[in-house]
Amino acid sequence: MNKADKVAYFANVFLIASADNKLEPTEHTVLSAVLAEIGADARVLEEAKQLITSGSYSVTLPRERQDQLKNIEDMVLVALADGSLDRRETAPIEKLTEAVRLVQADMDMIVARARARLWRMQREGRLAPQGAPPDGEKYARGRPQRQAPSPPPSLPAPPPLPAPSKPPPMPKARESRATPPPKPKPIQSTAEQRAAAAPPPATAPLESQTAPPPKAELMPSQAEQRAAEAAKQRAAARRERWTAKPERAAAPQSAPAPKDTTPPSHAEPAPSVAPPIFRPPSEGLTIQFQCERPRTPEQALAALQRADDSGAYRKAGNTWQYAVWHDAQAPAIAELAITVSDLPGRQVHLDGHERPWQQVFPFADCALARRRSEHPAEYCFGAGTGELNPWGCRLLGMPWAESADWFSLGAFVKETVFEFDHDAIREKLEARLAHLHMCPHLREAHIATTLRLLPPRVTAWGRWRFREAGPDSKSAVPRNIKRYVHGCGFSTQIMTDGVVPVRTDDAMKLIREAARTSGIETLDERILAGRQ
Repeated sequence: MNKADKVAYFANVFLIASADNKLEPTEHTVLSAVLAEIGADARVLEEAKQLITSGSYSVTLPRERQDQLKNIEDMVLVALADGSLDRRETAPIEKLTEAVRLVQADMDMIVARARARLWRMQREGRLAPQGAPPDGEKYARGRPQRQAPSPPPSLPAPPPLPAPSKPPPMPKARESRATPPPKPKPIQSTAEQRAAAAPPPATAPLESQTAPPPKAELMPSQAEQRAAEAAKQRAAARRERWTAKPERAAAPQSAPAPKDTTPPSHAEPAPSVAPPIFRPPSEGLTIQFQCERPRTPEQALAALQRADDSGAYRKAGNTWQYAVWHDAQAPAIAELAITVSDLPGRQVHLDGHERPWQQVFPFADCALARRRSEHPAEYCFGAGTGELNPWGCRLLGMPWAESADWFSLGAFVKETVFEFDHDAIREKLEARLAHLHMCPHLREAHIATTLRLLPPRVTAWGRWRFREAGPDSKSAVPRNIKRYVHGCGFSTQIMTDGVVPVRTDDAMKLIREAARTSGIETLDERILAGRQ
């Protein structure tokens, strides 16, 4: 980074620390560490101070992608340093995450890395612990007592900053969307009445119609039962694939059938006379979204043609499209959900009852970001805006990174030899795959092959090192390691519950072998290795 980038970088971090108009000692220490990590001097500190005190500063992204992600992580780090999260601290973070198009899975990884860094700083004596961990004496045994490094005397006090009237919450996948328009009160109407567009009698007030029972008393719907049965069948098929022996010389998968490029008979499906309102049917899955030309993508209008029932209606002066499926596994469902994921007011109903969008389609936002990525084939492996993962799905939350908890699934068989528990890793994968089965980019065969090729044992030496256990770990064991601080080495004892990789070389080798076995030929290793 040049000097201008360093000034903007530190100003973003210092803006978070001063958002609550007070600077705690822990925040002071974290700011000093950030200054040292980016190689900033007193001039950078003074210029960042002037930007903040001017009262008109707005968060600015560094130019390089890796610096942008590291800047967001440092902003989260200082926000968590004092043990409390003020809403005024989340507004600048959300602005940056929206600018770089991070999804919730990316933010979860960033928060996990920030918490791990805080824990290491506490273990090293640079920060006072926020709370005593279990068996605190055991954790401190063998560690030399050191004074926390004193902060630089030139670090300024936080200037008073006005708080926004309604600060946004911590960034989530799509919390910043516009509030959907209010839903009209449902009335009873049949398919024949909608086709004939016969308005309801004026003498029948809305209050007289029978309202659906409250959600708290609902029994499992037919669609949910069918989805549960389908999930059991997929789990059984997945276990067969994972227990089968890998075939090294497997032929590549056949090319997908060419898509039908014939334009639809009409660009915007709608009945001849649009009914005044639409009520989702009592059986099946229904997707509704507000149709705004020219914002509505053509893919959405094309997916409507493959639904069991589709049409348009008017509500609050706007045109709304709807599509109904009776088969919950129809591929067009995922296509439409991904396409309209960021459109205003999109809704999903199961058997006539509305469900949260992210609960039914947790993959939609990530798949939409993949579609807009410069390198879609490598996006799922972490290229662009995420950490490298060998599974080919960033939503699994199991990256090849220090913050990943799946590296603790196993046990030490020797002092430095750790044996992975493949069954425990498989259970963790299956639990997270159960919510992503509708994603069209999910490669379950590649995931199963990757798990089979994962080495059974690794040694905490060279390419691997001990993973420091958190305060809640129940399988932690003591190990002696050597640390270096300012060129001076000293021995200390840590509690470890697994191993973590030092580099990504083993991950890249694992991805290549699994892709060759499962027939994936679309990966560009140069982009994937650099995660550009």
